Amino acid sequence: MIKRNNYSKIYLYGHRSEIHERFVKNNFTFKKSIQKIEELIKEGKKDNIVLSVDIYTGNQVKNSNYFRLNGILKIAKKFRIKKVQFNLINPSKDKLIDSLDVVASYISKARYVFLFDLIIKVEGLPYCLIPEPEGLILKSNNFKDFVKLKKCKLCAYNQKCNGILKGYLKNLNKSKIKPKLLPREVIIEVTHKCNFKCDFCFNRVSFAKKDRLGKELSSLYIKKIIDNLKKTGVSAVRFTGGEPILRKNIFSLIKYAKEKGLQVKLNTNGSLIKDYKQVKEIAKYLDYILFSMHTCNSKEDEKITGFENSFEKKIRAIKWFRKAGVKIVNVSTVATMENIKNSEKFYKLFKELKINKWMINRVIPNPGEKIIWGKKEIPLLIEKLIKIKKDIVRNNYSLKVHIINAVPFCAYDPIKINAVCGGAKSVDGHERFVIDPRGFAKPMYYIEKNIGDPLDINACWNHSFMKSLRNYNNIPKECKKCAFLEKCKGGDRYSAYFFNGSYKANDPLMNSSKVKNYIW
Repeated sequence: MIKRNNYSKIYLYGHRSEIHERFVKNNFTFKKSIQKIEELIKEGKKDNIVLSVDIYTGNQVKNSNYFRLNGILKIAKKFRIKKVQFNLINPSKDKLIDSLDVVASYISKARYVFLFDLIIKVEGLPYCLIPEPEGLILKSNNFKDFVKLKKCKLCAYNQKCNGILKGYLKNLNKSKIKPKLLPREVIIEVTHKCNFKCDFCFNRVSFAKKDRLGKELSSLYIKKIIDNLKKTGVSAVRFTGGEPILRKNIFSLIKYAKEKGLQVKLNTNGSLIKDYKQVKEIAKYLDYILFSMHTCNSKEDEKITGFENSFEKKIRAIKWFRKAGVKIVNVSTVATMENIKNSEKFYKLFKELKINKWMINRVIPNPGEKIIWGKKEIPLLIEKLIKIKKDIVRNNYSLKVHIINAVPFCAYDPIKINAVCGGAKSVDGHERFVIDPRGFAKPMYYIEKNIGDPLDINACWNHSFMKSLRNYNNIPKECKKCAFLEKCKGGDRYSAYFFNGSYKANDPLMNSSKVKNYIW
């Protein structure tokens, strides 16, 4: 056992004594480890326990424990231990059973089985080999044990990631080492016009301003942006609005982007899609479509949009694009209290429609509104999503569900928030930026900060304000030591600015006392 000021690290290498004692390097037997856990719990120090698991991958089953992680995590769950650390041990020169990516897959599966019960950190694993690595990877101080490939220099995680343990190089499947390149995509708002009276579409600030209405970039200018995306190496472009279908030549722009070799995405409310033949044609050039679905019935939809049958038209459009072969069909819903209460109805609908991912949006404040969303909504939303995700896991449904914009993990139970939040990587300038129809780039729809000329992709991405967001310069000091920072990123920086006057201020939902026991 290792004792620190704020935690006690107890080592456990297997779920049974005969497995644990193959790997233990001192006389701290399996029985003694369990006794120490029980002792700390009796002393009221359960929240201080970190269960530490060294992971071995020898060339014989008896020298390996990486495929037994679930058994160890069951012990953690039994004792209600909330913090577990996996440590990959640098293998000897012996031939390994599996490549590092296979070991990573076992870790990933174990992580998701116990996602609702505890927090896992991993030391010794590169970011690129595991899904959703933010907040998972711990950096090792034993730098001499690691090596990086040439392509690792291009990765967005290069400074954070140790690289690959040298002992795994011989059996490494190098094709699995895929650098994460940024920006991941650029969003082009092709119009500010919208066919609905509501302000729900993708949760942006009001479009009723005179300097916005009717603004559109020329088609030639948008094509120049697309050309520059390709030259810069950005892999994806997303077309949005307002309602992008209101732009007369939107489909020709989509076709142009695809012919340039980009991944093409479209955000729409779907109500203007009237012709399956048209859908079938445009589906050839679309990789991804996102529908805004902020109601789950016709009556409520008509009330907020001002249009009859708009709900039915959206459902029809979703079915058409799915039938036409678009690979990814997602939906986005703003988490109003009414929508939270109707979560089960949305869930049932999206299962029937075979949606790939249901993306729930935090309510972003609009100018003139000083109501803080989340104080009442967050507990109910999180608990409902936990039940839904557990049902998905239990029934092995393919539907994914996440809160996809920034909610501070200290707003509620951080383990539960971690289980249902995608984190803040898709907002606030961390992976992408937006091009406004008025002719400038900005970090996100609702952050009205001019970061440069849309034709100069690199300059926009490397704007000082964008760097300050990505480097966590614009977060409260309490966030900088938080174990969840890499995923949470300090909550929503726009809400911090809106309510507290500074991008460095607290998100109004923050309560840092809730995460103090998760620092190790």
